[in-house]
Amino acid sequence: MPPTAAHTQRATETFDECKRLVHSGKTNAGIQYLMNRWRDVPEDIQQRFLAEDFLLFPHDTQQAIQDILLSWSCEAGIT
Repeated sequence: MPPTAAHTQRATETFDECKRLVHSGKTNAGIQYLMNRWRDVPEDIQQRFLAEDFLLFPHDTQQAIQDILLSWSCEAGIT
C-alpha cells in the first residue's frame, strides 16, 4: 500500500526535524530522533530515504544513518 499524504507529511516532518537537529550541532539527538520514528515511516519512504541523500548530512553522518537504517530495514524484511 503506497503512503498516503498524511504518511508523507509525517515522514517529511520527521526528516526535517532530524536534519534541523544535526545541522544545529546535535548530531546524536538528530540520529536518535530519526531512529525512534523510523518504524513509523512507510516502507516506500524508507526506501526512498535509503536510495537518495535527501537529508544532506555530512558524508560520514549520512553513511552511518543509512547503515543503521538499512540494517533495521533488512531485519524487518524490507529490501
